[in-house]
Amino acid sequence: MAQLPGDVQIGWAVGQMGSWAVVVSAVKKGTVRKRMVMDDDVLAVSYCVTPFESLDAWRACHSLALAVYRATADFPQSERFGIVSQARRAAFSAPANIAEGSAKRGPREFRRFLDIALGSLSELTYALLFAREIGLLAEDEWKELEALREEAGRLTWGLYNYMRRQA
Repeated sequence: MAQLPGDVQIGWAVGQMGSWAVVVSAVKKGTVRKRMVMDDDVLAVSYCVTPFESLDAWRACHSLALAVYRATADFPQSERFGIVSQARRAAFSAPANIAEGSAKRGPREFRRFLDIALGSLSELTYALLFAREIGLLAEDEWKELEALREEAGRLTWGLYNYMRRQA
């Protein structure tokens, strides 16, 4: 088997109509390509996606989500189903949507998930502001989380714009 360069990822999917076949195409990371092959009774689709862990936007959103979970751990028990739940869901949603979108079939579909991630970051902005203003989040802790959120938003917007140019 040939050795592939470190920046090449392989992905494949096969539709069965009678027997199995595997079609593989290798492309550089950061690209999404698709190839369809029809051979007798087998339709195979191969495509390549960038693993989400390699995306700076995902890493920033993941760090933000972890920080939000830690910061809200000390909120009052009475807020467990209120602001804690809302902030944590919004924080978790951003990296989860980037991860899910990166596995989709092309730049347009990936952008749709990036758009949802951006909406979640916006929702989180308000949840953190609200928590600060009602006294659940100290000013210095809010500033730390806001800096993480700004970085996550900047990187996610950058990825969104990059994927828009790929369509």
